Amino acid sequence: MKILGYVIFGLSGLAMFGFQLYWFHRWWGDVGVLAGLFIPPLVAAFPFLYLLKEGFSIFYFGIWLAGIGGMVLASMKKNQDEV
Repeated sequence: MKILGYVIFGLSGLAMFGFQLYWFHRWWGDVGVLAGLFIPPLVAAFPFLYLLKEGFSIFYFGIWLAGIGGMVLASMKKNQDEV
């Protein structure tokens, strides 16, 4: 379960990063892609920017929830009975 959690968490993180780069490219062109790649604080601000410009996205929220679920799976300890 721990490996599965890491995989889900990593894939959802990559998907969210790709989502960010796609929308920055749509909004600001190539400059937006460069900004998304080289200015890390934009990662934290992106959900708020997206919410203001486009509205609520169930797709982005679902990817975020999958990442949280993967983090929970990765942090679960094995029982002493399991090998």
